[in-house]
Order: sequence, then C-alpha cells, then structure tokens
Amino acid sequence: MPVIHVLQQIRQEDDSQTSRIDEKAVKLKWHDDTFLNVEDLLRSTFPSNCFIFLSSTSLKSERRRREISARFQIPSWFWDESYQRSNGSFGGQTISEGDPVIDCQQTWFRFLVKQLEKNVSSADLGYFWHEMGFFTQSTAPNRTTVLCFDVPYSFRHGLQQSLRLSSGKGHDYNRYTLHRFLTSEVINLYDTSVWTIRDVVRDVERNRNSNKQTEPDFPALHELARHAIHSSETLDVAVETVSEMICHHKGPFSEEATPTALERSRLQQTRQLFQFQLQTLKSLKARSHSNQSRLQNEITLAFNMVTQRDSQATVRIGEAARSDSAAMKTVAVLTLTFLPATFVSAIFSTQFFNFTPESPSGQDSWVISSHFWIYWAFSAPLTIVTIILWFVWRRRYTDRGVTYEMYERSGQQQRLP
Repeated sequence: MPVIHVLQQIRQEDDSQTSRIDEKAVKLKWHDDTFLNVEDLLRSTFPSNCFIFLSSTSLKSERRRREISARFQIPSWFWDESYQRSNGSFGGQTISEGDPVIDCQQTWFRFLVKQLEKNVSSADLGYFWHEMGFFTQSTAPNRTTVLCFDVPYSFRHGLQQSLRLSSGKGHDYNRYTLHRFLTSEVINLYDTSVWTIRDVVRDVERNRNSNKQTEPDFPALHELARHAIHSSETLDVAVETVSEMICHHKGPFSEEATPTALERSRLQQTRQLFQFQLQTLKSLKARSHSNQSRLQNEITLAFNMVTQRDSQATVRIGEAARSDSAAMKTVAVLTLTFLPATFVSAIFSTQFFNFTPESPSGQDSWVISSHFWIYWAFSAPLTIVTIILWFVWRRRYTDRGVTYEMYERSGQQQRLP
C-alpha cells in the first residue's frame, strides 16, 4: 500500500535577541510526516496549514472514499468519473456550518501533464501522464488543508523545498498563497514536458540532412505530433484553470474587505505572483504550439522530399522506357524489312517447288507441285484460329480488369461513413 505523506506547518517561538520586545517572533517550519494507511490519516488532526499527498490506488474502494469525503467534507461528485477524466478545471465554494457558524472555504482543481521519456529517439517514444487533482479546505487563517492526489515525487520534493525556503518570521500563509506554491510546481512539470518534446523535435530537424537516403519514419513523426497536440491541449486548459483561480481570488479577498495595510500588501503580492505564473504558462503554451508547427513543417517537408524523389525516379524510369521503346522500334522496323523476303524464301524452300538449273540443252526447268494447295489449307485456318484466340483472351483480360476496378470502388464506398 502506498505511503501517505503529510507536510505540516509548525510554529515555533524564536527567543533570539533580534525579536521585538512587544511582539513574539514566530518561526514557521514545515515538517514531513508519513502514514502507513488511511486509518492513521483519518484519526489525525491538523491544527495548521498542511499538505496531504494521496494516491488513487489507496482510495479505490467506495468505503475509503466516503471516509475521506466525510473527514475533509469533499463533495461526492469529486469522485465521479466525468470529473476524474477531465483534462483540467477549477471551482470553489463557501460552506457555513456549526454552532457558532464557521465559514469553510473549499476549492478544487485538476491539471494534466503528458511527459515523454527523456533521452529516447523519435522512433521509440515512451510517455506517461501526470493526472493531478487537488482539494483545499480552509476553516481559519493559517489553517488550510490541501489534499494532493497522484502528484509525482518531483512535485512533492520541489514543494517541500519551496515551502522551507519561504519559511520565516511573521510569514502568513492564506489558502491562495498555498495555491501559488502548487501552481509553481505544476508549471515546472509543464516546462519539463514542453522542452522534452522540443528536444525530440530538434533531433528530427538535425537528422533531416544526415538521413537523405533513408525513408522518413512517418508513423513515428505522427506519433510525436500526437504528443505535441496533447501537450498544447493540456496547456490551453491550464491557462484557463489559473485564470479562473485568479478570478476566484479577487472575490473573497477584495482590497476593500482587507483591514490592514500589511494584509493588502500581501494580497497584492499574491495577485502579482499569480499573474506572473499565468504569463509563464502562456509562454509555455506558445512554445508548445511552436513545437506543433515545427513538427508539422518537418512532416510536410519529409513528404515533399519523398514525393520529389519518387518523381525523379519516375522520370528516370520514363527515360529508360523511352530508350527501350526506341530499341524495340528499331527491331520492329528491321523485322518488317526482312519479313517479306523471309516469307518468300520459306515458301520457295519447300518441296512444292522444284527448280532445275540450266541443262545441256540450254533451258532451265521450274516445276510447281500439284499439291501446293495443302500449304494454304493448313496455314490459313491456323492463322484465323490464332487471331480468334488472341481476341478472346484479350477481351476476357480486359473485362476482368474492369470488374476488379468496380469491386474496389464499391468496397471503398462501403467503408466511407
């Protein structure tokens, strides 16, 4: 069973001499705990900000999901397949309950990142999906619980480092400050995804001239194009998700409702960082669309080069055929030239003709056999039968080709939607 990691904020008093006399200095630290099962997590309490990292494999049963939902007040639709299969979204609500009434502010959002395996060729691309879901619940200032579902280790490790580097005296974390840390790590995953695809596209461009004699691997190129399309799709949705997050942040945290100048300053800082993250996502989105365009350009170029090479081969075949045709024409002319003489010599070489050279009496004798009609009796019918057989064979061959062509056309029409 996967281990459940919890990153919890701990407040410690600082007794150093640099602290003010009339105000206690507080140092915020983040402590990493682990739970071996869901039961230990459900029995625990979290009095301060915390991140809980869960895996979907530990929540496959309906009973586990109901227990987690009851413990953290997660809506039932959060587990619906339609939401779990979405490529990104953001939403939030405020729940008022208890006696006295306590406002519980909740948000939920998803990000999908497609990551190619690094250091592989375009012909052997492996990939995996990061399907990350988040749910936050805030019941009081500095008391926000963030559930992180199916985030990779690099995400959790980077979040730990960012939180520990940001810890300091008097640092206040509201729930949107924690959102900012989450989106920062999501951007890092998108950055790795986009630039991994860019590296593969660049390898294709570099190998274009070195592999002129080999045929382009069109299935591999189209597979890479599919990955690039998915990357752009998820980035488009991520930009919309962060935009909705910013709009939601402007609602409950308006400057008019913020009492102190310090809180207004922190509010402004959070908004500025959100805007910076949104702009970073937009730049990655532009890079992803550039990868698509470059890859499509390579596919088009490869197709045109293959077409050009095939056209050149067709021209060479045509020239060879023209040369063969000229040779055959020469042979045909020579054959027709000597054919009459050959026919005559063949006729006169038969026994139907008897020629006697000049005799002592001074006269030549030329005798034609009375059975010469036998030659024509056999040769004429055989010639006619040969012509008829050739005509029948030619007619049947032509009909068979027309029938096959009609069958192929009918099959293609049946396959059309």
